[in-house]
Amino acid sequence: MANPSPHAARLAKRRAHKPLDLDAVLRILTSAVREAERLLYEAADPDVTLRCVHALSQACGQYAKLIAVGEYETRLARIEQWMEISANAPLLPADTPPLGRGRNGAADDPPGHGQGPQWP
Repeated sequence: MANPSPHAARLAKRRAHKPLDLDAVLRILTSAVREAERLLYEAADPDVTLRCVHALSQACGQYAKLIAVGEYETRLARIEQWMEISANAPLLPADTPPLGRGRNGAADDPPGHGQGPQWP
């Protein structure tokens, strides 16, 4: 069945918003905080002042969370890049001898190591 209203469908598709990236959200939130701050300083009514304070506290809390998310994304990207680089790099050189069992009389420890003081 054909679409009875293709014009309305095109308009709805055009109005559908794409997801915003972090920078766009931060820009929008920054402008909202500035506007709420301007209204706070210009408000003569105590009710408007309280609403502006509430809006500012909410927006600033979200702003701080978004900044943290941006920092986490940057750090994660660096870690992923490092992991890609180090995935192909050998951990030890090829001529490294195998390690022993470790401390307390292991094969790689020097004589007398880990067994207390050596008395003559």
